[in-house]
Amino acid sequence: MTQGELSAVIDLNEDGEALLPLTANRPVGTLPFAGRYRLIDFPLSAVTHAGVHSVGLFMPQSARSVQDHIRDGASWNLDLIQGGVFMFPYIATRDYSDPALRQRYYDDYTTFLRRSGSTYTVIIGSSNIASVDLAAVLAYHQAGDAPITLVYKKLPAQDITPDDWTLTLSEQGTASAILRQKRPPRASE
Repeated sequence: MTQGELSAVIDLNEDGEALLPLTANRPVGTLPFAGRYRLIDFPLSAVTHAGVHSVGLFMPQSARSVQDHIRDGASWNLDLIQGGVFMFPYIATRDYSDPALRQRYYDDYTTFLRRSGSTYTVIIGSSNIASVDLAAVLAYHQAGDAPITLVYKKLPAQDITPDDWTLTLSEQGTASAILRQKRPPRASE
């Protein structure tokens, strides 16, 4: 992968309601993991290992803990003269029914994408703990002819909860829909 070929958007506007009271004073991305780490460290490590030099952070409402943790990005080798970490302020809520808020969110995304100068962009959150090889994902994407590549985990039906988002896949593996699971909760829930 050539330098600047891949940029990353880490969108920290994630629903923390299911994790209350842990998320009462901090966003999901800055929740502690194994003592000294934060959940945001997983996507930051993934982008660093993939050689990404331009990262757009879309900040949550309570952004102070994110800024305190990230600082200038030096811990992930993102304190660069060209590229680095760009923090976009929180925009009210992710109320996409409000045209003004939707336009501002869209404008911030496109501004970052234009300025990054990258050919490809990965959009990732911090609510899933995973070690994702983004260079391998990019190679897979480049080998195919789809405009978008989605990374997902296949689960047995009994492990899917009513709050999970699911993909409708064709036999060839092409996603035709992303839907909230409609199955009624199990008796044990």
